[in-house]
Amino acid sequence: MQDPKNAEFVEWIASSTTERHEAGFELSQTGQRFESKNELKLNIAEHIGLLIFHTVQDEKFEGLHSFGGILEQVSDDARRTNTRGAKDIDTLRKNWNTYRGVVHLGLAIDYSEEYPDQGFHVLHLAELFERTLSENCPKGTSKAYVDQGGQIHFTYRSKLYGPRFLNRGPPFGVV
Repeated sequence: MQDPKNAEFVEWIASSTTERHEAGFELSQTGQRFESKNELKLNIAEHIGLLIFHTVQDEKFEGLHSFGGILEQVSDDARRTNTRGAKDIDTLRKNWNTYRGVVHLGLAIDYSEEYPDQGFHVLHLAELFERTLSENCPKGTSKAYVDQGGQIHFTYRSKLYGPRFLNRGPPFGVV
C-alpha cells in the first residue's frame, strides 16, 4: 500500500529539486563570500599585530595612530601592493579594534606553520604574543597596544613543577 501523503511528498521533491539545488548553491556562495571577507580582515589585523610585535622587539615602540605610525605604514604598504581592504586608515583602525583580541593566536599559528621544526607549542607562542601586545605601550603613552582584558585567553596544563604548583617535586629532605 502506498500512503497518499508519501506520494505528495515524493511529487514535491521531484518538482522542487531544481529550486532546492539553486538555494543550496546560493547559500554555499554566501558562506564563502562571508568567510573570505572576514578572513581578509583578520589577516590584516594579524599583520598590524605582527608590526606591533616587531616594533616592541626592536624597542622602537611606534604608535598606531601617530603620523608615520603602524596604521599608516600598513596603508602605504597596501597601496604599493594594491591590497584590497587595507588602504584606508579608518578601515584599518576598525579592523584592528575588532580583531585585536585574537591576533595573538593567529600570529602563533602562522609562526608554528612557518617554522614547524622549532617545536614551539602554539599556546605558548600565543601567550608570548599576548604578553608582548598587552604589556607594552607606544612611546609617550601609558596605554598598552592591546588591553589585557580585551584578549582571548587560553587555559592549558603547564609543564612547570615545584613547590608552588600542584606537583611539588621531590622532597627537600635528604634520606
